[in-house]
Amino acid sequence: MREVISLLLVVATCAGCNNSYKQLKKDASHAQASLTNFIGAVQSPTTNKFGFAMMTYLTSKRTHVSKLVWVSVQKYDNGVFHGAISADASLGLKTSQPFNVPATNVTDWVYFEFRKDGLHEEGNFTGTKHG
Repeated sequence: MREVISLLLVVATCAGCNNSYKQLKKDASHAQASLTNFIGAVQSPTTNKFGFAMMTYLTSKRTHVSKLVWVSVQKYDNGVFHGAISADASLGLKTSQPFNVPATNVTDWVYFEFRKDGLHEEGNFTGTKHG
């Protein structure tokens, strides 16, 4: 159930994602620069942190079209995130299909944390305004 809530939160927060290539490139730079924060959270999760996901470009083998997709992350080791892809029929992928993504291919990352003052989102540079 927590995974479903996490995926819904990612989709909801990214509903207004910036679409311009220039902005996406800037957002991806912020995500890469702070990726060690995400890696640390994935490698040492606590009960108040959940919904670990990262965004990457995937290319359809059928249409050769590239799209940004979210991948839920279960673990990270040796420079690679291991998780499951969000459903995207246009790329010929299935919901919960296992997927590995090298850290160098991360365009964005996000997770959620419960704190004393409520729920906080970390990351999600493409869906929020940062500086």
